[in-house]
Amino acid sequence: ARSDFASTAASELCALLTLLGDGYRHVCLIRSTEALQALSKLPASQQQTGWVQCQVGTAHFNAAQYLAAEARSDFASTAASELCALLTLLGDGYRHVCLIRSTEALQALSKLPASQQQTGWVQCQVGTAHFNAAQYLAAE
Repeated sequence: ARSDFASTAASELCALLTLLGDGYRHVCLIRSTEALQALSKLPASQQQTGWVQCQVGTAHFNAAQYLAAEARSDFASTAASELCALLTLLGDGYRHVCLIRSTEALQALSKLPASQQQTGWVQCQVGTAHFNAAQYLAAE
């Protein structure tokens, strides 16, 4: 009878440790959904322990952080491509101003968004392009 009790207790302990280990492994691998599923299989008395609650909290935190990080990554990707397009237009405009290609400079700078066309730097480049065009016409 005593060995049956010991065998049953050992079996229950192994099952409990397997669930705890499985949940903890998923938390460490930042597999939040799997961690929460594994930890939810624990008996209610074990789910209420501080250690398990901490693992559940970590899994929820990781899930929220990675969803937020993914959203930020998508935003950053979009912003980066828009910034590259903006810098290309600015660079083209500036290059044409420097090469005294007034018409090309004004065309490139006119493609900028209205908010960028109003900046002091762009206005300066537009003015320089107009000045260069007037000087060129006056020189002919």
